[in-house]
Amino acid sequence: MAPDALSALAKIGIETSLRYAMQLLMTSHLIAAKRKSATVELRDLERAFKLFLDQNRSVQFLQENESEFVSGHEWDNVNGGDGAAPMQDVQA
Repeated sequence: MAPDALSALAKIGIETSLRYAMQLLMTSHLIAAKRKSATVELRDLERAFKLFLDQNRSVQFLQENESEFVSGHEWDNVNGGDGAAPMQDVQA
């Protein structure tokens, strides 16, 4: 592993979690292997970091894009706000 990549990975591990840093290490290794390189470089780590979010960045992304996802609150304003889904007449 290149020294600058190792330094960046250590900083990521301190700021996020050791588990996330280890997952980035493995992913970075696979990215380097795809380039046919035996050494993980900073650019491999950066690519892995962009592809996979840590917990805090994932939460931030979901909060910023909340309206694009199913939140469970879609039925709050239906039938007087009791949360019940509208029922159709069922023919037996």
